[in-house]
Amino acid sequence: MSRRLRSQTVGSVSKHGNQAVQLKLQSSTFTSNSVPEETPTKNVNVVMEGGGGVNGFNLNGINLPEHVVENILSYVSDQDIPNCRVVCRKWKHLLSGKYLWKLRFQKRGVDWNEIQSFITDRDSTNMWALLHSHMCHGILHKNFISNPSGHSVTYYSLFCFKDGFEGWGMEAANENRWIIEEQPVACSPLPNSPLFGRVDQCCFATCFGWKTFMVDLWDEGLTPALTKLLLPFQIKCSQLFSTRVDQQYTGFAKWNICLLTGDQNTIIRQLIGRIGVNFSIRPTGEWQKREWVFKFERDDLSIRDLENMRYVQFFHHGICYTEHMIEEEPHNGAFKFSHTCVTIEGLPDEQTTAGLGSIIHSRIDGRRGKLRSSCRV
Repeated sequence: MSRRLRSQTVGSVSKHGNQAVQLKLQSSTFTSNSVPEETPTKNVNVVMEGGGGVNGFNLNGINLPEHVVENILSYVSDQDIPNCRVVCRKWKHLLSGKYLWKLRFQKRGVDWNEIQSFITDRDSTNMWALLHSHMCHGILHKNFISNPSGHSVTYYSLFCFKDGFEGWGMEAANENRWIIEEQPVACSPLPNSPLFGRVDQCCFATCFGWKTFMVDLWDEGLTPALTKLLLPFQIKCSQLFSTRVDQQYTGFAKWNICLLTGDQNTIIRQLIGRIGVNFSIRPTGEWQKREWVFKFERDDLSIRDLENMRYVQFFHHGICYTEHMIEEEPHNGAFKFSHTCVTIEGLPDEQTTAGLGSIIHSRIDGRRGKLRSSCRV
């Protein structure tokens, strides 16, 4: 037989005295495999027991063990969690604990193992805020580039709008200089490796054009307060790129990754990458991967940057020249980009600079707080 529990979900909270708290609760009956059914609300007097060897709560004369209260609080909505934390010290303590958040992750189908253990094991009473944001936004296990390789293309005859470029910005002069190849043309097939659960076999391609993707970290749930709580961590950027092999041409492809302030006018840190192709070296058509990181330590420079940082901008640019490939033929797609990715990764406090990705010729200007990098292939 399934054991039935009687639970109350927090509605509104007001404090009366030092030990008694009057709660307006919504009563519900549920089993371990069912969803609570709504029943009329009622007022219940809850006495918070402190000391005296009592490990729990007194609810209308009935003592509730702490693990039962944790189970009840695991059903509270995400929006009500901050309010619940100010009810009393006991609830604040429970809602700061890892066990209760494991329960909340399990009940919502969120994988606890998505978060690195050296983050969840940190001893901080504010860690609940990071777990709360991950539950709502997935900040610690997702690609912040929502369209990394190009969706299927739909053309509207009047405006020639391409929803395959959703999220990417282009000037009008560049809109018709980019295409999406559902199967990359004149180069190797994309590797059959999933990127956060999705397998993309398509790519962006251009001969003359640029496009850019802007990530609003605050809208994505990563506020300055949370980034400071996450320290040390890194913003990791990566992408695959290739070139077509059936024609000889000269040109270059470039990417520029910037961390920007809220007004989008000030660069906090910047990375620049570049590949060049010329007549004497015929491309192989193989897909190559480039990775870069912006690393934030527990230091004054990093903290100052995090206070001002809001946006991550990913910029792609390609241009090539040959006798048979001119600007009037942009759909030849000489340069190809796919699997563009921006992620947030925590770092152990003892992490060193070794093994943090291919930052080539990088330097930090301590006065301006700007990181620059360039690479050539």
